[in-house]
Amino acid sequence: MIDENNHSSLKNDNVKASVNIPINNNLSKVHDILYSKRLEMQKFMEHYVFEKMGIDKNNFLDDKRQFMLFIEFCLNTRSKVVNKDLNKGKEYFDTNYEKK
Repeated sequence: MIDENNHSSLKNDNVKASVNIPINNNLSKVHDILYSKRLEMQKFMEHYVFEKMGIDKNNFLDDKRQFMLFIEFCLNTRSKVVNKDLNKGKEYFDTNYEKK
């Protein structure tokens, strides 16, 4: 949602975050489109990520193995994956999983 000062306010069922940095009009439109498609994206994530990967979407942050499956999925679906980037990304999250 964009307020009259052209600031972005993101929200879902669990989180509301506000950004007090003015954003350009194109980015505002992208935000509005993505926010309007949030239910479709949620269904996509539930089916194609969590269900197909066997990841418990409610608890995957508490289980390192499931968390790493999620990270690997995200890194592998990136356009033009470079193996060294994939390996560095997996290594980073594996090393920093315990840090909060």
